[in-house]
Amino acid sequence: MSFRFSIRKTVEILLTLSVIVLTSCSDFLNEKKQEPQTIELKNPTFVCLRTLPEKINQYIEGTLASADIREGVDCAKESLIYFKNKTRGALTDAYTVEDVRNFFGKYFLKRNNVSPEFAVQLFKMKKVILGGDEKSLTKTEIQKLVDLLDLVKEDAVLLSPHFPILIGKKIHPEWEGVDVAVEKLRATLWVLLRKVDLVNSEYKIDDLKKFFEGLNQFTNSPQSFSIYQKVDKNMDLIKAAKTLVVGEGTRFDNIQDWEEALGTVLQIYKQGLRYHYFMKNEVLRDPKNLNQLIVFIEDTLQIIEESLPMRRHGEISFAVIDNLIDKVMATSAIDSEAVNATYKKVILRLLDPRRQGDARGLNGFEKRHLVALKQEWKSYRLHQLFINQLAFDSENSIGRSELLQAISTFEAKTYIKRILSSNSLEQEALLDSWIQGVKFLESSWPVVFNTEGKVIIVNRPLTLRQTWRSLSRWNLMRSAAMALVHGYGPRLLGVDDLKRWYADFQFLGEELKVFDKRSGNSGARSFNEANLFTFSANGNAVVDSAEAFEFVSLLASGGGISAEAIRLDMIQQGCALPELDIFEYPWLNENCFKQNLRKKIDHYFNNMPGLVAEISKLNSIEWDSFYSNLMAASRVSSPKGGKVETADLRTAIMILHYTEILMSVYDQNSSGGLDLEEVRLAAPRFLEFMKSVSPVKWELLVEDFFVYLAFKGEKPDRGGYTKYSFERLFVGLGEVSRGKILRVFKVLKDEAAKK
Repeated sequence: MSFRFSIRKTVEILLTLSVIVLTSCSDFLNEKKQEPQTIELKNPTFVCLRTLPEKINQYIEGTLASADIREGVDCAKESLIYFKNKTRGALTDAYTVEDVRNFFGKYFLKRNNVSPEFAVQLFKMKKVILGGDEKSLTKTEIQKLVDLLDLVKEDAVLLSPHFPILIGKKIHPEWEGVDVAVEKLRATLWVLLRKVDLVNSEYKIDDLKKFFEGLNQFTNSPQSFSIYQKVDKNMDLIKAAKTLVVGEGTRFDNIQDWEEALGTVLQIYKQGLRYHYFMKNEVLRDPKNLNQLIVFIEDTLQIIEESLPMRRHGEISFAVIDNLIDKVMATSAIDSEAVNATYKKVILRLLDPRRQGDARGLNGFEKRHLVALKQEWKSYRLHQLFINQLAFDSENSIGRSELLQAISTFEAKTYIKRILSSNSLEQEALLDSWIQGVKFLESSWPVVFNTEGKVIIVNRPLTLRQTWRSLSRWNLMRSAAMALVHGYGPRLLGVDDLKRWYADFQFLGEELKVFDKRSGNSGARSFNEANLFTFSANGNAVVDSAEAFEFVSLLASGGGISAEAIRLDMIQQGCALPELDIFEYPWLNENCFKQNLRKKIDHYFNNMPGLVAEISKLNSIEWDSFYSNLMAASRVSSPKGGKVETADLRTAIMILHYTEILMSVYDQNSSGGLDLEEVRLAAPRFLEFMKSVSPVKWELLVEDFFVYLAFKGEKPDRGGYTKYSFERLFVGLGEVSRGKILRVFKVLKDEAAKK
């Protein structure tokens, strides 16, 4: 037997057919109750209808026994047949909306009556399932409904135990459980889809929303019907997502089109469940957790690739993407316009470099952008595979020699060709990315993260053991840095490149409260920090990939994780003031801030043991001097205010990281300070910058200018330089401590401000 099934938009197929499967007793039993006044409730044919609303709720919660489901479906069939044979409606061989509603209310549903609005929605749903019109229900259509009940009964039984997962109420489900539940829903919908004739219909998502609303009222549950809650709350988002993957007003010409569209919507549904159950928390917890994230991203890319707009038109328009982002960000404090502006810049810079920043004619996310994005993703997967197969010890760590040995035996080319790509050009690009990643791992100053995600800065970094979490975070930072270099380089970054980067992300950065609105374009400052203060910095006219990688890692570690943890702890320690700073975070009382910074130094800076050791030895006067130098180099706010703002804190944390890097890299005798020769070793990385601020340009004198600055903490004048020369020759200069290095930052800050 063939049924007529009408629906225009694919997402309605998923939601509507789900309702048909999951609330089949509801629709069918409701309509049974049209029976005539000669039928009494005591008739055993209809006694089973009394518990209808409760049974619907039990089914939704996954607690209705299989026997009860079958019994309910059989009850529905018998009641429908009896109703069809024994009653008459206002129309010839048909019933109106009012016939059905009045009959329900008068005979069977005193407590759970069908409202006029729900009755209208039931008839609209009837048209979707059985055909006909929205004004009447014919006896022929009732018989079709009986036949359809036979079709769905066993599928309804099989689907029932999966329903708690499908509605997001399962406690701690397994990853595979979500896959099984959605696959069972898919199989059930396929059974229905292949039994219906597809015709055009005006059924809309708003109609479905009203149907759920009526069903929610009808069931009269103590708690609001969970599906209705989710649909009602996310209706605009559902519409936007449907438009993105299916399109607006898309025409489906055959059963294959409908199945593909429904498959896409089911994939999105599964992704939503995965996010709800597994993606909300820490994603670098363990290999299993990260692998789930990888599968999630892979499937998301596949959804985009197989979406109808991408397959039919070769792109998804920016207007559609913007609309989806608007709906996603509707309840967020972040302006969706900032997100919309930024993702387009990412596409333009990173995924479409041949345009060289020319956005003319770029109206959507195109197939070639997806190809480029997937290549970047494959690079991430390549490095993560290497990390996942490492032989970690019982404490989940690995030493330097074992790591280098693993690098030498890893068959990157084979894996790329066998798993990641059959395209020879892409294989070559992926191999290049692997070689670049190996350079980072083999560096004499490797980036290593502690358990909190902070970069560990020590004098002898090659003795550090890497962990799975450290290397996985390393891979994330590597990917972010390479995106920066490829998008704005494409191999080396100049000052103007980082200015462009800052301009592109400024709107979003300010919305996320990571960029200071008062600082203008800070791309030049970012360039100087990457070029002067990272492990690999050399002070030349460009930032290379190693400097970019270390800079991104330090930003995430210092300006991100460390600074935010300290800010929150300062608030917990009672340092917060009532007024808010420019980031809308509380100002901090400076006395409280200063006291706790020293008191908890070992906790705040557990990634920099040398810094902790030096500060721990300072007496009160020395600490006052250290703190004064730090804040003089860091402060954005007024020094007379007696308070510290978020920008002061973040800058101070970054300067301490940079100070520790200089000390660790150049303190070759591990004395805890820099002697004259060690300062001279550091001078070349500052040579070009010193030339720009020194009154003389000769390199020898510029180097001497830097040495004076390091030891004296100020620019030399004639008298000061004479005294310095005497001390150097006859007395000795001693060593440059971390506190003295902080004075250098103050001078560099002042000089940079003049440019």
